[in-house]
Amino acid sequence: MESRNSELESKFSELSRSNLDLQRTERELRDRLTTTADRAELEEATRRLRAMEEAECDLKVEVDRLREVADVARNQVGVRVCALSQPISLV
Repeated sequence: MESRNSELESKFSELSRSNLDLQRTERELRDRLTTTADRAELEEATRRLRAMEEAECDLKVEVDRLREVADVARNQVGVRVCALSQPISLV
């Protein structure tokens, strides 16, 4: 009988510790929930992120296009400078 009581006390202690751990975990999770953003905020942030990524891609394309225009203009100026620097013969 005493061994059975001892065994039950041991199990009760183990269950009490487990219950305390679960309560602590529940409290931590509740605390996390109170500090997290709600779904609408998350969706809005995701939407803004996608819009910014699209804008970034558009700007990269525009930068590449403008670089090509600048390269063409630089080459044209170089050709004109070469043409103007050659002596003109009056024959």
